[in-house]
Amino acid sequence: MGLLDQIVEGMTGQAGGSASVLPAALKLLLGGTQQGGLAGMVQQFESAGLGNVVNSWISNGPNQSISPQDLHRALGEDQVQQASAQTGLSVAQLLPLLAQHLPDIIDQLTPHGTLPQGEPQNIRT
Repeated sequence: MGLLDQIVEGMTGQAGGSASVLPAALKLLLGGTQQGGLAGMVQQFESAGLGNVVNSWISNGPNQSISPQDLHRALGEDQVQQASAQTGLSVAQLLPLLAQHLPDIIDQLTPHGTLPQGEPQNIRT
């Protein structure tokens, strides 16, 4: 079981159900070295005017929430559609699930309040 699987299972209390698709969606959204990993995702949020939101997830303070619509805007239509296809969930199902869990997942992936050194290799699914 990879790090994302452990985090998601620990947060949702389940190994199955719709939350079980989160590791696959996150692997696609983080994109490994091709998409810039977590740092690339942060840059996408900053470009969409949501840098303060994503930085709250990384920092050691409270996590700001994000609406499914803002998440869609930050990720872009192509990534959202790819994640939807990868997970088998509709966009209408996927975005609220990601909006609910992504802040805590990013928070747990950045326990020291900074992006991990050597990421995205440290983030496995």
